[in-house]
Amino acid sequence: SYIGLDIAAHLSIAAPWPDGSGNAPLGKSLIISAEDTLADTIAPRLDDLGADTSQIIHLDVEVRELKNDKEEERYLSLKMDLADLEQFIVEQNIIHVIIDPLLAFTGDIDTHKMAETRSILAPIAAMAQRTKCAVTGIMHLNKSSTESNLLYRVNSSLDFVAAARSVMAVVKHPQEKDQFILATLKCNLSAKPEPLAYQFEEGEFTWKGTVDPDLLPDAFRSAKGENAQIEREDATEFLKIMLGDGPQPVTVILKEAKDNQISHRTLERA
Repeated sequence: SYIGLDIAAHLSIAAPWPDGSGNAPLGKSLIISAEDTLADTIAPRLDDLGADTSQIIHLDVEVRELKNDKEEERYLSLKMDLADLEQFIVEQNIIHVIIDPLLAFTGDIDTHKMAETRSILAPIAAMAQRTKCAVTGIMHLNKSSTESNLLYRVNSSLDFVAAARSVMAVVKHPQEKDQFILATLKCNLSAKPEPLAYQFEEGEFTWKGTVDPDLLPDAFRSAKGENAQIEREDATEFLKIMLGDGPQPVTVILKEAKDNQISHRTLERA
């Protein structure tokens, strides 16, 4: 959540990115948060991060609508309210949306079923393309202690991972007790960026520069598929998830495998 706000802060003032890759584009961000309030948490954090808060909009997640001639309140739904959200993004010229956490706004769909999950993710992706707005969805990891690949630790359906163009995760730094590492598990649109360390110094969020990828835990290395046995195990788990609801067309399986960096040969072996 803090990193999401830091991205918004960088965009709000076109500040240099912490990895030295140049300045962020200047633009507005939209924050849709179910866990943190604006006054108590989000606004103070943005101030600490040096953001221009006039460039950041916090959306009220309570939606009022008429039902049986009575006004009722419900939670914002990415399925029911996406058209209105897109119109707002266009009107406000927003270039970045943070949804925190993503699962809080999926409505009544079963996020463990591929068809239902895709019914909400595909329209979001299409909206992002139409508006040229980046979407950052924040999700929690499950508590599985036996899973070797972090891609499979993301809560709910693997389709959330497959639909994303980039997937990143945060872990504790193995050598610096007060630091954490933000590292990429999946990146389809560019070369995989170097991991970045950060920490809170006297309550302030501070980036500490790039980190040697060899310092990353085994869960990151298995996600990169450096070991043939781990690759087959990952492909096997992938197939179990994809086929959990029944048979799927081969074309769908192959596309999803490619999106998850699983080779055709490894898939056949699994």
